[in-house]
Amino acid sequence: MCDSRESRSDPGKVFYAHWDHENDRREYLTDHLQAVANLAGRFAEVFGAKDLGYLAGLWHDVGKFSRAFQEYIRSVDGTNAHIEGKGKIDHSIAGAVKAVRDWESTNPVMARILAYCIGGHHAGLADWDTDSDGSLKRRLARNKPETADALQAEKIVPSAVLIPQTMPPIQQGENPAFQIAFITRMLFSCLTDADFLSTEVFMDSQRTAQRENKTPSWDVLAETLQHFLEHKQEAVKPSPVNDRRREVLHSCLERASDPPGYFSLTVPTGGGKTFSSLAFAFRHAKHHGMSRIIYAIPFTSIIEQNAAAFRQALGGWADKTVLEHHSNFDPRNET
Repeated sequence: MCDSRESRSDPGKVFYAHWDHENDRREYLTDHLQAVANLAGRFAEVFGAKDLGYLAGLWHDVGKFSRAFQEYIRSVDGTNAHIEGKGKIDHSIAGAVKAVRDWESTNPVMARILAYCIGGHHAGLADWDTDSDGSLKRRLARNKPETADALQAEKIVPSAVLIPQTMPPIQQGENPAFQIAFITRMLFSCLTDADFLSTEVFMDSQRTAQRENKTPSWDVLAETLQHFLEHKQEAVKPSPVNDRRREVLHSCLERASDPPGYFSLTVPTGGGKTFSSLAFAFRHAKHHGMSRIIYAIPFTSIIEQNAAAFRQALGGWADKTVLEHHSNFDPRNET
C-alpha cells in the first residue's frame, strides 16, 4: 500500500518501508512485510518450508520499526535508503535477533536458520563466528540501540501457530548438517528474491509489468521442438543414423511419464541426446507438474553448445525460456 500524504496520526507511530521523495510516494512497512512473507512462503512451499519462508519474510525488515531508520528514511532519498551500506542504518539484524529470542529455546535449528537468512538478506549469508565484526554471532550480540528500539516498536504478531509445521523433514542418517545448510541456502534465496520483487513493485512498477509476460506452457514448447525436429528430418536424407535418432527420441518420450527419479541416457556422439533429453524433460515436467528444467553440465563449452541448440530449437520462445548462466557468460545487457 502506498500513501501520498503524511498521516494525521502521531508520526512516531507511522512506519514506512520505502519512501520515494521525488514523487511523494510511501509504502507502509506492515504492507511490505506481509507482501514479502506471502511471496517467500509461496516460493518455499516447493520444498516443504512454506511457513518458514513466511516467517522469514514477515520478520526480515523488523529493524525498520526503529526511530533511527524512520528518521533516516524521511531525510534521504528513500529509493535507496532500504539498501544497507556504510553510513546507513542496519535494519536486517533486528529480525534475526527476534528469531533467536523467540525460538532458540524451543526450536534452535529453526531459530538459527531464520537468523542466518534474515541477518544476511542484504549482505549475504555470513559465517557464524569469525574475527570479523560481520560474523552473525557478533552481530546478534551487539545490542545496538536501534535494534532494541525496533523490537520494542514492531507490531507484527509472531504467528506461533505456524511453527510446528515449519521445519522441512530432515532425513536421519543422511548427513543432516548438509541438509540444514542446503535448506538455509534455499530459504535465503526465497527471501531475497521475494524482497527484491516486492520492493520492485513499489520502486519500478513498469519493470514489474514486464515480468508478468506469460511464459509458454510445456505443451507449446514441446510442440515447437517437435516442429523443429520434423523440419530437420525433412532436410536430410534417410539413413540408419537418422533411424537410430528417431528411436532414441521415441524411447525418451515413452519413459517421460515414469515417476521422477534417476534416468540414464547412454547414446554415442551424434545420436540426438541433446534434443531427445529436452523432449523428455518437457513431457516429464508437464506430467509431474514441475515448473522448470535445469541443465547442470561440467564443461562451460558444452553448456554454451546446448544453450545455443535450445535457442535455435525454440525459436521465438527462446528469450522467454532459456536462461544461460555460467562463469564465461557475458550478456549484452543485464536483464
